[in-house]
Amino acid sequence: MYTETQEVSTLSLWITFCYTTLMQIKIPIGPLSVNKASKGHHYKSADYLKFEKDVCILIPFSKGHQLEGELFIKYVFYVKNYSHIDEDNCVKLIQDILVKRGYIKDDRYIKAKYSMKEPVKTIQEEKIVTDIVLYKDRLSVMNVH
Repeated sequence: MYTETQEVSTLSLWITFCYTTLMQIKIPIGPLSVNKASKGHHYKSADYLKFEKDVCILIPFSKGHQLEGELFIKYVFYVKNYSHIDEDNCVKLIQDILVKRGYIKDDRYIKAKYSMKEPVKTIQEEKIVTDIVLYKDRLSVMNVH
């Protein structure tokens, strides 16, 4: 395995290249929340409002079936426009709806998540599959192909 570490900026951003298995990037500052990334209010688009309404019709309110403790969530997005979709952008939208519908008490209880996208041939095949488990049970849902 070939490993090279180099300083690429004055912030001491270190990138480790492991050409056979891993690229690890260590950034020596804390993360910024999406909520703090902009000023003012976030306004929901007409597309999002329709999506939210449709999802809320399709999934009922959770009636006291919230898991207690740190959570792991797996998201699989089956999408027709596979090459044009950034799966990470899809996560926050569905995650907020899962909170709104009572499946998750608050998204700050999510310790880790896994998301992926899979191509489908038609819009009728599009769907979102979400597994929510306690973090300690995360391996039970990680049967990725």
